[in-house]
Amino acid sequence: MASIWTQPMHGWPTDGVDTETSDAQASTESTIVGTLTTQPPSPPKSLAKALHAQYFGKHLLSLPAPYASLDASRPWLVYWSLHGFDLLGVALDPEMRNRAAETVLAFQHPEGGFGGGPAPGHEAHLLPTYASVMSLAITNLPEAWERIDRRGMYEFFMRCKRDDGSFVVCRGGEVDVRGIYCLLVCATMLDILTPELVAGTDKFLQACQTYEGGFASASWPHDDSAASSPAAEAHGGYTSCALFSHYLLRPLHTGEPGIAPIDTDALLRWAVMQQGSAMEGGGFRGRTNKLVDGCYGWWLGGLFAVLEALVRDEQVGKGVGVGGAGAGAGAGSGAGQGAGEEEWEDVEGRDMLYNRIALQEYILIVAQGPKGGLVDKPGKAADLYHSANNLSGLSSAQHFVTHSRAQIRANRDAWKDSAPPSWLVERLQAQGETMEEMQKRRRQVWAHACGWVEDPDALHVVGGEENRVNTTNPVFNILMLRVKPFVNHFYGQ
Repeated sequence: MASIWTQPMHGWPTDGVDTETSDAQASTESTIVGTLTTQPPSPPKSLAKALHAQYFGKHLLSLPAPYASLDASRPWLVYWSLHGFDLLGVALDPEMRNRAAETVLAFQHPEGGFGGGPAPGHEAHLLPTYASVMSLAITNLPEAWERIDRRGMYEFFMRCKRDDGSFVVCRGGEVDVRGIYCLLVCATMLDILTPELVAGTDKFLQACQTYEGGFASASWPHDDSAASSPAAEAHGGYTSCALFSHYLLRPLHTGEPGIAPIDTDALLRWAVMQQGSAMEGGGFRGRTNKLVDGCYGWWLGGLFAVLEALVRDEQVGKGVGVGGAGAGAGAGSGAGQGAGEEEWEDVEGRDMLYNRIALQEYILIVAQGPKGGLVDKPGKAADLYHSANNLSGLSSAQHFVTHSRAQIRANRDAWKDSAPPSWLVERLQAQGETMEEMQKRRRQVWAHACGWVEDPDALHVVGGEENRVNTTNPVFNILMLRVKPFVNHFYGQ
């Protein structure tokens, strides 16, 4: 992987036709190159950890007036701050962790799920539900975890479900793959992921893949999944949410006919093409012919670990639903359970599928705000969203995290049968699922979710150890060390 300093500086071609889009591109290139000229190639720029920690701390306790527009996103403000601290290695004292937990629990809706603020002023919504649950996981307070109303959340999820396998984000809201991702993360981690909940969701996601290879926000028409097609263009945030959702569904599709396949060849091509040139600092754009933006260091840079796992499955011929050459809709097991699994082991010494060095350079040189916090691009103001997602992107570029078949097998072997929620047992038994089938499904979901491992020998930190941040999980986007205690708590492990 090459540094941007070793790459040619070529501007985006206009073919002699100037447009608003090409003018914005040229302006962005000029701004980024101007920033690069102020930073010599050696030594690499340092990550201003103390300054960024101060930024998160200031915003965790009080917010400036412009944040009033995010009144319906209050759980996200907590999550971005807590996750930012975690990535920077800043530990919160017990009082602050308790305060964060109490703040988030106040957003729990009496009818299930979490809203963007307290009820009755805010409806339960899938996106702040994710932010709330992840914030509680970060606090590492089991007594707070017990106050999550899992039954109410499940019923809220079922109210959001549509016949084509999609979900609206709230009562009367829109269908959006971001909502599906948020729902599946929470259902997976809280042990409420069931076949009933996700029936048809894999086919809906499949229909969201565009001709470019990325994913749109939704597909239509909603009443005929066989005729559905993407409702918009491919987008980085929607693509990662769709891909992560596909990954989270795989443990529930280990038998025939398997999970609805996606085209990983097209997805890989589209994703790598979104990384900018040296003139763009090596960052990622969210859509074709759009501008690079620091947040896509996570939304696109962060998806390659999951995409690598799917491509690997396809190459060895053991994956299901991974599309492309050599893999069909019914091949293999899809989640690491099936014929032939013991015939191969994890491969060491691989590199990432994108330029991890260039992405780190973008974040360090281009995306650091001068007064703390991280930004979209030079000239933009820092905010919590871009600060947390830039750091998540930096983490995914530094740390090589892989979905390990060996770890999944070890997890399955270590599984101890435990009691699912009694209300859920009654519901699923009424639908014909036996206790043995429930335990097998729960074991597979848990083993799959906890199957991520880091290869310490593949660590690559531009600028040396002082720039290292902690390791975020490729799917859940909280620290690796936060995932297993939280998941184990709800699965009784």
